[in-house]
Amino acid sequence: MSVVLGVVALPASPQMRRALQTALTGPRDSAARLFAKEGLLVRSGARFELTVPTPLRDRLAIGWGNAGEGHLGSTIRVPGCRRGHGERWLAFAGGYYVHNPMCAQLIVDARGLRRRVWIGVGKACPGQLPPPQPTQP
Repeated sequence: MSVVLGVVALPASPQMRRALQTALTGPRDSAARLFAKEGLLVRSGARFELTVPTPLRDRLAIGWGNAGEGHLGSTIRVPGCRRGHGERWLAFAGGYYVHNPMCAQLIVDARGLRRRVWIGVGKACPGQLPPPQPTQP
């Protein structure tokens, strides 16, 4: 995992050695027909926004947390969640939804800074190995 802007850890290329494995999740014509399960790690108290770039929104969606089954979107806003007992990182279940395997791009905005990251979802990004098999095409 790559820590981005000190607020979120993502499976970004090239630090993430392998692309994420995908599995069928929806109808063949669905924009979210493939799913790559990967938790979201958030630094306790961090405020940031994680966004799918506009040109990719018909091919890539993201979803984590307790928003309910099937709740997908293009933006996750983290308002500065804190946990008791001094935890430094919070973990949320979820992942990435794509129509076809891709080297997905996300934008992280935090503290007035912006970073673009690339995540291999069923397909390797530059500097990555292909996903483990079996993965759905």
